[in-house]
Amino acid sequence: MLKSIRTGLVLVLVSIVFIDALPVENEESALDLILLHNNDLHGRFAETTIDGPDCRPEDSFANKCYGGFARISTLVKRYRSDQEKDGLPVLFLNAGDTYVGTPWFQLFKDKITVDFMNALKPDVGALGNHEFDFGIKGLVPFLANINFPIAVANLNISTNHPLWQTHALERSVVFNIKGFKVGVIGYITDDLHTLSTPEDVGVLPEIGAINEESDKLRKQGVNIIIALGHSGYEKDQEIAKECPLVDLVVGAHSHTFLYTGIPPDPKDVPLGPYPTVIVQKSGKKVPVVQAYAWSKYLGKLQLSV
Repeated sequence: MLKSIRTGLVLVLVSIVFIDALPVENEESALDLILLHNNDLHGRFAETTIDGPDCRPEDSFANKCYGGFARISTLVKRYRSDQEKDGLPVLFLNAGDTYVGTPWFQLFKDKITVDFMNALKPDVGALGNHEFDFGIKGLVPFLANINFPIAVANLNISTNHPLWQTHALERSVVFNIKGFKVGVIGYITDDLHTLSTPEDVGVLPEIGAINEESDKLRKQGVNIIIALGHSGYEKDQEIAKECPLVDLVVGAHSHTFLYTGIPPDPKDVPLGPYPTVIVQKSGKKVPVVQAYAWSKYLGKLQLSV
């Protein structure tokens, strides 16, 4: 059942999802995992009001403000602390578009974004279209200085391209969690050239690139495959339907609010349930999630594999 938890005025979307994955050697084994995710933060480093502008002091004192990186960091640290206590692993994913949206970003660009994203410490991030708004020279310093990987499998660039020369960029990232190999494959919208200024960066169709990378991961014995990317809710659902080895899709770009039940903020009208479950031709069910935008929500899925 979906419910919201108001913690430090960050609204958390919560759901428990059961998924099937490639069997491990011990068929009696199972994995319970907490997955946290957010997307489209757009420079909201500080808290904001319900309507989005920076929070005024009087609003903050009246408990009328939401989000901000400090609240996100507090929640993530709390879940990771509980992980050590309860033994429930935590995976925190960010689906891109941290660039652009506030005067803070316009003043300090990649420098402030690096500092704040390193403070959040996601396990894996994705690239959004706005990360390319200042060209390759505006993106390389970010990738060179963050301390977490960025996954994107559908860039069509040579191996000696400046983006691949940074230490952060990967097509996919694999974690070994309690005997399960969990792979995270990144993707970005193939409309990138109409939305931003990626210069010489080509983009392949998402589904083909994800399926190719999924095949590679499965041959490496990866049990669970998560697609993490920035192409919008409609494309996320297509990926869930057309990528047979993908077990979960964590999306972004369309700022989609997903919720089941009465929304915690009546201004936020759900476009679909959280999670949205897509059924493949084989009968396999693949959850799709997004967490709105601007740091107002932090998504939380409890996965039982």
